[in-house]
Amino acid sequence: MKHITKILLLLLVGCVPLVLMAQTPPTWLHSQVREANYPSDVYFSEFTEGNLQSGESVSALLDRLKSDAKRGTAGNIRTLIESVVEKTDRQTSYDHDLRFTSIYQDFTRQTANADIANIHTDSYYDEQRRWGYAFACVKKSELVTYYRAQIGYQLQQVEDAIKLSSSLFESGQKAHARKVCEDALSPLSKTEFAQDLLTAIVPG
Repeated sequence: MKHITKILLLLLVGCVPLVLMAQTPPTWLHSQVREANYPSDVYFSEFTEGNLQSGESVSALLDRLKSDAKRGTAGNIRTLIESVVEKTDRQTSYDHDLRFTSIYQDFTRQTANADIANIHTDSYYDEQRRWGYAFACVKKSELVTYYRAQIGYQLQQVEDAIKLSSSLFESGQKAHARKVCEDALSPLSKTEFAQDLLTAIVPG
């Protein structure tokens, strides 16, 4: 019985690499399947493919392709925001304080270029063709749920900062009060971005 057990274990161990090598190609490789399973009215998505570059490993190739697909998906979302949301040049002014305006605009640019939440990625490498593929997608309803929650959270931070700043100002700590206001510009810009995104995805 012990000999049979050893033989079975050896067979199982020997089969593991074969199972790993025989990776089943994902269905999203086919454009028709992507269009059917990830329709543009429900998902944002991006498909990328490419071969190994000089000195590049398979894992590095797949990581690169996934990053490209994720970046492409985020780019599609930002393009929609820019096309749908009326972009007046928000020269936000706090008593015509140019320093506050400049800091706020910096935060707004950083927020707009930040990663979009909840983007899912997958990849596949075709050993025979020595070619890699990646697919990224995010469901619009997931974005709506996430960024609606973000608006409430960020606005609460702004409200808390205003209360603290007012208290500090009244107690004569004007420099500290100003710093608290500056720190509140980050959540304020994130709120603006989230609101723009929701306006683009859920118009009206």
